[in-house]
Amino acid sequence: MGSGEKISYQELNREDLVGFFREIADKLEGREDNGQISFSLDDFRKLKVGVKKDADGFSMKIKMKSYSSSESEKQLGEQAEKTKKNRYKEIKKRMKKSFKDMNGSLIMDILPSESLVTSFLQDSKLMISYNEYGAEYYPEYDKICSDFRKAFESKNPEGCKSAYLELNRMKKECHKRHK
Repeated sequence: MGSGEKISYQELNREDLVGFFREIADKLEGREDNGQISFSLDDFRKLKVGVKKDADGFSMKIKMKSYSSSESEKQLGEQAEKTKKNRYKEIKKRMKKSFKDMNGSLIMDILPSESLVTSFLQDSKLMISYNEYGAEYYPEYDKICSDFRKAFESKNPEGCKSAYLELNRMKKECHKRHK
């Protein structure tokens, strides 16, 4: 029985059902089986057994997923990659909103809120941890973020504007190459 396959049994009596569960327990404990189970329990990740009482006895459906199949490993790898890309997209989405909000404040010669700046700079640190997306820009980007943080901490709106404009220039350049 391979990963994701199903087996069905029909017209089982009570003794067959009890014997089946007893053999599963024996196999899991490492005891020798009597051949009633036609599949291996060596590497299962998930074993689903459904039993239904019918007019003529019992019916049973078994579904097993295993760890060892190359398909499962490939699916796990693809799933991890999708998760990583989704996290990156979420970060970029938040950064886009934060960047726009910071621009609105700086246009009116007002410093952005501390929570907005903190959020943006934290997301920036996360973004540059993804080396496969525009990594050649990250050292300079990190330095400009540091300049922005210093200007913000010293309550310098002109310094913030200058750093913001540099961040905007770099963002456009990077997105032109990588988007």
